[in-house]
Amino acid sequence: MGGKLSNEGRVEIYKNGWWNKICIVNFGWKYRAARVVCLSLGLSYPSYIPYYRVFYGTSLTIHFVRDVRCTGTENSLEECSSTGASSRCPYYSYTAGMVCGNPPVFHQNITEMAGVITSPGYPSFMTQGDYRWTFTQNMSRGRVALYFEELDLSQYGGSSNVSIQESSSSSFSKEYTNVYRSKPGMVINLSGQLRFYSPYTSNRDYGDGRGMRVRFLVYSEPEGGVHTHMNWKLLLSSNHYTRITANWTQVVFTGYDIIGFVMSCNSTQDWAKEVSYAVGEGNSTSLTCSELIVYTHYNVHVLVQLRMQGKDIYKIYQSLVASLTTPQSYPKRSPRGVYSTDITQSTAVIGWQEISRKDARGELLGYKVKVFNRDSWRYEQEVNTSDTSVILKDLSRATDYEVKIRGYTSVGSGPYIIAYFSTLEIAT
Repeated sequence: MGGKLSNEGRVEIYKNGWWNKICIVNFGWKYRAARVVCLSLGLSYPSYIPYYRVFYGTSLTIHFVRDVRCTGTENSLEECSSTGASSRCPYYSYTAGMVCGNPPVFHQNITEMAGVITSPGYPSFMTQGDYRWTFTQNMSRGRVALYFEELDLSQYGGSSNVSIQESSSSSFSKEYTNVYRSKPGMVINLSGQLRFYSPYTSNRDYGDGRGMRVRFLVYSEPEGGVHTHMNWKLLLSSNHYTRITANWTQVVFTGYDIIGFVMSCNSTQDWAKEVSYAVGEGNSTSLTCSELIVYTHYNVHVLVQLRMQGKDIYKIYQSLVASLTTPQSYPKRSPRGVYSTDITQSTAVIGWQEISRKDARGELLGYKVKVFNRDSWRYEQEVNTSDTSVILKDLSRATDYEVKIRGYTSVGSGPYIIAYFSTLEIAT
């Protein structure tokens, strides 16, 4: 009951003259019981036993049984033992469900130069399945740009995932398994494969994901590089720490139709190793790179894929390069490697490792050190420093202290790290 496919759903047992839902109390619809159900229905062994109320359906059953126990050799659940009937499940339990066998595998070859791929069931839910799209365009130095306009793989206790794989020996691979508020983009070599996997059909009533929507563009990168269209200029803006938007006036290419665009955001700064991409359709005049690094300088250009009118002849151009630095923020991490040394009755030296430029997410102005007396339960002092150590003075003798250390930029302070030390009772 409640599943979208015939091999998944909630389990009910006919007992005492009516259908009963099965209450699961101790985090686990037992595998041996699930095995009995699957085999009694002529299906494969159970492949997934979801937690919580994954499968609902429209059953009006108001009878329940608890704690069904099987050895795994029974022919049906009726032969298994269980506790007596009840009118409801305990508040801390849930009803049993399962998936029998592995999801069906579907293969599809993508021959188009541009388009959109969505996971089955999108945007309402994720259908159980294993879908694999292979880009089979035959072209030298072929590339495929992928841009996730939405990527929502969340499942309660589930393990849905999306993976991208190149076919070459030194292949690129990437896997996603969760909800992504940003929109990941990448460029891989042909032939590549996009795979979507979901062990069961998602339940939107309990916040399960919608799936994925991916825009793609296939092109051939000339051996001598892409020609620049000198009249094609970009206007860049950034209203978020990790995004850059490029706007442009549509350029006319006489005798050609525009297939699509690929935006590239690349940084030469040593903490920014990956290039971010975005893909747009043929009438686009704006694209946004996401998943960028805060307060980092990026060089941006946009590539256009053209097709000669009436012929399958393709050409690409790129815009002039424009540059922009993403906005500053506060530090992402607290200082690491805190230590205390040179402790006396009234002084102590506290030191730490410098926050990296990437984690600082801006121009690091210094560190704030807050000193808390654990004996009197009050803060005694706060010290600001641009160094990675500080000498604390005027401390109380034989006292336990707590220090909180955090970095700060002009935007604000980051998270703190806590360290402890005690002053001496007797001078040494």
